[in-house]
Amino acid sequence: MLPELTQRQHESSNQLNLKIFAISAIKAFVVTTVVFIMLFIAIVWLLRGAQSSNPHSYEELGAALGAALGTFVFPVLTLIFWSRQQHTKIVRFQDKRVFLDRLNSEVAKMRLKETRRSETFLSFKQPFSKKELSVDLSKSDLATLSGMYLPVNTLRKRLTQ
Repeated sequence: MLPELTQRQHESSNQLNLKIFAISAIKAFVVTTVVFIMLFIAIVWLLRGAQSSNPHSYEELGAALGAALGTFVFPVLTLIFWSRQQHTKIVRFQDKRVFLDRLNSEVAKMRLKETRRSETFLSFKQPFSKKELSVDLSKSDLATLSGMYLPVNTLRKRLTQ
């Protein structure tokens, strides 16, 4: 029953990750759109005094610049928003003592500082960051890692190798 439950959790986690990614992409699109509207207004305002033989040259220049920058800025903003989201991953282990030894060594390699420790819960944080990475050991053979995307996935990969 446990593998079936874990499979359902994994599927629902993937659906949740897709929703979070979509929301992050929408946020990035809105921010990018606002930036390019402001940029277009600034370009038109700065170039308004220049004489041009083509009355549409300002709009064409603003649209071309906005399209060129949007092609590069939108994916970067999407990745930034996506990597700062909260993520949860589940790691299986056989022996709790061996797992904790390995966890401590991998956390030390990642230069994370321990902030809280109990029998079933560990919390770590990167220097100069408010975001925490937590490890829940309340299940007998499962560890739940939660925190920002990059540290959680890095730790999960290191622990499952």
